[in-house]
Amino acid sequence: MKQTAKYLISPDNDSDLYWDFGNSTTGTELKVRYSNMAGNRFWHFIRAPTPSTDTSPQPTTSPRPPPPIVPHDPPPSNAPNDSPKVSQPDREEKKALIFSMDVGTISSVVSFLRPDDAAPVPVSNWPLSNANVRAVPSVMTFNPGGKILYGRESEPAGGPNVVAGFKRKVLQLWSADQANDIIPGHSIASVYEDWIRFLFLRAKEVFEKNKRGSDRENDWKERLLIFAIPNSWTLTEQTILRDTIVAAGCVEDKNNVRFVTESDAVLHHLIHNKGLKFEDNKEFIICDAGGSTIEVALYQVKRASPLMITQKAKAPSSTVKLDLFKAYTQYATELQGTMVKPQEGEDQEEDFGDEAGEEKEDPLQDCVDTIQTAIDQIAEGNAPKTLILMGGFFNIPRVYDDLRGHYEGKGMAVAKRAEQSAVADGALYFYRCNAVVAHAAPFGYGCSVLVSAKANKNGIEGRKVLRFPNGLFVEGGWSPIIVYGQLVQEGERSKRMFYTKTYASRYAELSKVEVDLYARGREGNPDWVFDKNGNLMKGFWTVATIQVDFSELEGKLEKVNRRNGIPFYKLEFEVEILFGSQSLQATVFWGEGGKFMKETSFAPPADASDKFKHTR
Repeated sequence: MKQTAKYLISPDNDSDLYWDFGNSTTGTELKVRYSNMAGNRFWHFIRAPTPSTDTSPQPTTSPRPPPPIVPHDPPPSNAPNDSPKVSQPDREEKKALIFSMDVGTISSVVSFLRPDDAAPVPVSNWPLSNANVRAVPSVMTFNPGGKILYGRESEPAGGPNVVAGFKRKVLQLWSADQANDIIPGHSIASVYEDWIRFLFLRAKEVFEKNKRGSDRENDWKERLLIFAIPNSWTLTEQTILRDTIVAAGCVEDKNNVRFVTESDAVLHHLIHNKGLKFEDNKEFIICDAGGSTIEVALYQVKRASPLMITQKAKAPSSTVKLDLFKAYTQYATELQGTMVKPQEGEDQEEDFGDEAGEEKEDPLQDCVDTIQTAIDQIAEGNAPKTLILMGGFFNIPRVYDDLRGHYEGKGMAVAKRAEQSAVADGALYFYRCNAVVAHAAPFGYGCSVLVSAKANKNGIEGRKVLRFPNGLFVEGGWSPIIVYGQLVQEGERSKRMFYTKTYASRYAELSKVEVDLYARGREGNPDWVFDKNGNLMKGFWTVATIQVDFSELEGKLEKVNRRNGIPFYKLEFEVEILFGSQSLQATVFWGEGGKFMKETSFAPPADASDKFKHTR
């Protein structure tokens, strides 16, 4: 016979809560937390084994401000590479009409692939460009009369109403400046949306011009967009870009936006075009350098037939410094005939030294050194035999010659590929037939937990002690879900995390229930995510907030009676995160046995730019 244990929780003088829950056999008990939000009192609780002598952390939420949700899983671990895992699910997705975008600093490329075709359809014939030119210069001009000029139509010599370097603009979309006018009457966010819309509308024109009788109407309605991003961009960038892509009308639903790293896109371009020989256990490095970022990744062939590749490591994206950016744009100007002007506030001097004979800085050598550092970082301890150099920077003879001489001297075969469409086309191949079966996690993900006040952990001193029915605890512990550098199988899902939220009314507004997800961009297994004052520790940031719409449950919440006769109402659900894919996704489950489910969305945290304070 089931036995229950009764606990009395008194967060204040007029609010006493009795809750009967537990089993004397399993030792299940209740942990409760109280907060006052907008004048309503909330009790947040989770189920967990009684800690007794166990000093392992117990899950909770972040301490500042106290959110109305508390995670139950995953259980924390002190093992540096231990994280909850479940079996890999089937992830076969139906063929679809797929568009891809590679929005670069110097130029942008768009492609699309029909459901039953094997080869992408190139999008070309941009304004004032030759019919077979696939890249459009990433430049816009806003004329006083209201007409917007794109690409080669834009003023070649620049001007106060010219905007360029769109890849760099992404870093400003979530900053405090995103709503400010980059030019009179146009914010950074609206300009970036205009550029995305321009690219998509041209792709739509090409699709409709080449429309076939066999094309299905639903193909267009269910179209997907694959967006190429630097290796180090995470949920923060993806969420902002997804919203921008939807606002630009590129897809019907935000769930139809996918992301792929530039390194993976280049890899699949090489696979499709037989640009690399694959042998069992062979290791190789791909380095993609354009006008804004340098992306380096190390891969290993697990099996050549059928082709299965593991991404063993990737270096953090290196942002090209302004002087390198200028050097490259000067070179690109000669090829494209379009000047990319530095934005207002950027140093526009062309002289890198003084006139007194002091040795001038060498921006191209800085570029070579930056690339070598990134390559050497991931090559250490591995045995890559081939180096693939992809991107516009390697068209500069001196850059390519220096790198080739350096790494051929170390026994690597060095090859250069310079196709402008490599990333855009490779993104389509990646989605259609992904050969990468595992990725090294570029960041660690996890949640904040309660830690027993008796735990022998550095940093526990000075933290506020909280009294719960099952013991004394402090806040701010770190519980990893995925650790930095861990190989995550494609399609692998995290263990489900259990959450409970309580409300004062059965008809509480449930359209935006939120769960915070934290990230860490370095190795190691720290004890704490927050310091004793409630501030994020160095190296951590709130990477995203998972948002769930439970509107259909409004008025249907389960009633729980309290001792003082005033009931509260609870909502229980579980969250499962798909970490193996390029685009992190989450699914929420609720109801008995998790019989109901839905895909959830990610939103950037209140201050998403906080990430760059810790990682840049």
